[in-house]
Amino acid sequence: MKSRPALTTGSSYTEICQRLAGLTTPLICDASPHIRLMDSAIVPIGEKNQCIGRAYTVNSAQDSLSTMQALDDLQAFLAFLNSDTDIAPTILIIASCGAPHALAGGMCAAVAKHNGFGGIVTDGFCRDIKEIQASELPFFAKGKCARSGSKNRVGTIREKIECGGVAVNPGDIVFADIDGVVIMDKEEAVSAIEKGEEIQMKEEIALQRIQDGARFNQICNIDEHIENLRSGTSSKLRLTL
Repeated sequence: MKSRPALTTGSSYTEICQRLAGLTTPLICDASPHIRLMDSAIVPIGEKNQCIGRAYTVNSAQDSLSTMQALDDLQAFLAFLNSDTDIAPTILIIASCGAPHALAGGMCAAVAKHNGFGGIVTDGFCRDIKEIQASELPFFAKGKCARSGSKNRVGTIREKIECGGVAVNPGDIVFADIDGVVIMDKEEAVSAIEKGEEIQMKEEIALQRIQDGARFNQICNIDEHIENLRSGTSSKLRLTL
């Protein structure tokens, strides 16, 4: 892997998102074990299995009214973020608040795509799976439910929420792929990306060596590590490339 310019907290969100696109959520989790990782039940609906951008937060109050409100609010949100020149995709994050029914479906996906959102993530249920897939918008949800709720509860938009078991602030960086959904602030993302790219490079070298015939004990300290564990000595498995 070619070396890339160092990221800093002064780097643009656009550049950060571009760098994330070359990684995976497992690499980010390896780079930063305490990163905010959402409930593993949240998975992509359809073939579009990666979305990266900044979080537009919705507390649903178990209803879809606030999501409908949010879908019409993208330009105001970008102004709220003061991101006139540093425009990253905006990902709609919907906290289901434990709703037993679908909070988003085909119309939500179609409107989100038309209005310029880069994806949707919810820790609740969705419906209209064919329509969601036809929209070609990255859409992540916990599951499906054919039933929709009433439209008479008002939640909140653009405020801190809890979704998928983690806190999400407006403007946080969202990285979702087939392996999971992680949430980061800018500082966390910069650190995780730099370390993740280093891990990715080492893993690529290790995999090539394995394909060339190397054994695990030739690419990492597995024998020493096992012996240390058996003797009660503090140890860590690491690549020895």
